[in-house]
Amino acid sequence: MRSSIRNTRFLLAAWLAAASMAFGGASFAQSGAKVVKIGAVLPLSGVFADSGKDVKRVYDMYQKEVNASGGIKSLGGAKVEFVYMDAQSKPEVSRAATERLALQKDVSALIGPVYSPLALTMAEVAEKYGIPMVIDAAIENSLTEKGYKYVFRADARSKDFAEATSRYIVEKLKPKNVAFVFADAIAYQSVMTTVKEKLKAANIPVLFEEAYAVNTTNFGPIVQKLARFQPEVVIGGGYDADAILLAKTIAEQNVKLKAFVGQGGGFSTLTFLKAAGKAAEGIAASAAWGVDDKASPESPKFIKSFKAEYGEVPNQMNSAASTAALLLFAAIEKAGSTDRNKIRDALTKVEVWTPQGKISFDEKGQGQKDARIIQVQNGEFVTVWPDALATKKLIYPISK
Repeated sequence: MRSSIRNTRFLLAAWLAAASMAFGGASFAQSGAKVVKIGAVLPLSGVFADSGKDVKRVYDMYQKEVNASGGIKSLGGAKVEFVYMDAQSKPEVSRAATERLALQKDVSALIGPVYSPLALTMAEVAEKYGIPMVIDAAIENSLTEKGYKYVFRADARSKDFAEATSRYIVEKLKPKNVAFVFADAIAYQSVMTTVKEKLKAANIPVLFEEAYAVNTTNFGPIVQKLARFQPEVVIGGGYDADAILLAKTIAEQNVKLKAFVGQGGGFSTLTFLKAAGKAAEGIAASAAWGVDDKASPESPKFIKSFKAEYGEVPNQMNSAASTAALLLFAAIEKAGSTDRNKIRDALTKVEVWTPQGKISFDEKGQGQKDARIIQVQNGEFVTVWPDALATKKLIYPISK
């Protein structure tokens, strides 16, 4: 493990040195900065806590490795420090935490907050106070459609997940009918609306749809409805606890499905994989990244680093955090400053290899645009669509 960590430090040192040479920037003496503080608003308690802690592991890892590799080169080796605030999985707390960080003049940028309900309030505050914010994993479309100048998103949007899901179902699965079961939350509502429109255009009937309250603790009635209507494919969307309980209830009631396709979120995390166990087998999900992805040279480096630090493979949430952090580090290198406006301007110009590919931000602040389908096979996530990225053959149907 020590050897792997040394290799990771070498890779980060090389990346930071290259970024410094490419971007130039102010000297350490000019900037006067010894520490670059990044405010990280994350759900470290409450319903989204598992994913929040997942993301925090990546930021902790990068803080350690970047600093061990010599810090921010264009700032004379200034150290990176993530300043964490717990959003408690509540939008109003996310707003208050962001405002508290924005009012601290030595906090140069923001990152987070994993899920859309929290990102919507966080983004409003970032824009109000003129502090650059990089969203890691929140997918709600409107976050980069409001004309914000200080808000950037590294990961895919609802419409990208919806496009992947729709094409996968229409082109690959070709079912006779489908049903929708999803959390009654803005991000999933927008995904499902788009998917329904595309399935309607393809003449695929929707037998029923069920929007359940976040934190639902009894999926029995919904699963009984699935057993009664017998849809070939179920399209789901929910957070960790929802996804786990729904998958387990479907397995316990022995409901036969040809496919279950989740929309990222709780259906694509290590928490789901571990807690759902055998009930997760065969479940697919739209995702911005897969651990078996061979398209980006940064991907195997990230996996190696994460495994060395935590002894396990990373998941989609981890990759989103990595992508967001690498883009923000590159912008700080390019800015050669801790000034918020200079970092904001640099974010509009960076292009960086990340686990999710070579990413830059468009004029709306949107980065990653494509999604794929991953499926649980033998206790692991594997990419099954599109065919050009697939590393395993799709299991279909999943029930016999």
